[in-house]
Amino acid sequence: MELKDRHLTPRELREIVTEKARDSDSWAADIRFDLTERHYRRLHRDDDVEVWLICWDIGQDTLLHDHGGSVGAFTVVSGSLFEDFGAVGRTGLRTRRHAAGDTVSFGADYLHNLVNVGTEPAVSIHAYSPPLSTMNFYCWLPTGMHHLRELACDSPEPETTALETAAATLRELACDSPEPETTALEAAAATLRELACDSPEPETTALEAAAATLREAVR
Repeated sequence: MELKDRHLTPRELREIVTEKARDSDSWAADIRFDLTERHYRRLHRDDDVEVWLICWDIGQDTLLHDHGGSVGAFTVVSGSLFEDFGAVGRTGLRTRRHAAGDTVSFGADYLHNLVNVGTEPAVSIHAYSPPLSTMNFYCWLPTGMHHLRELACDSPEPETTALETAAATLRELACDSPEPETTALEAAAATLRELACDSPEPETTALEAAAATLREAVR
């Protein structure tokens, strides 16, 4: 499918990732796996669409995120990925497994988390229209969806170390009580979000101190 200079639909992006997956000569040499982070490479970009190769070592995942208003699609080339998915403004998430050859397309309100829980590395091709400029990250708790932060980005892999710490802390707080006080968790989310926004790499000790204080609040 020829890439055109206009915003594309999820169906068109689905065709693009499917055809790009078949054209392995254009990206096979770029496959590599790194236990410390997902490897990725942009395969195409113009004003209205971008295409990415992403390599997933065993156990690697993303945080729950949307795509900043872009629509998208992805296809699994090898291995398998599990996906938690839902929509912005809606409650609940569902989970499904994608084997090699499976393709998903989605609209602007889509949010998801992908993880390689298989016994071998995985490779996938992703496309977004318009190209990514921001992504919002979330944490799903029994009390609902908590927005962590919006990040400006030039790739599908922005720096999320601080957000991962904040999400882990919120999940820990939620598990401390079978029925945590919603207002306390909302306060926890706000405090951790503020800490995460102060710096792209905030001091872990500050987050740990906030977690200790907030843990007492929900007990």
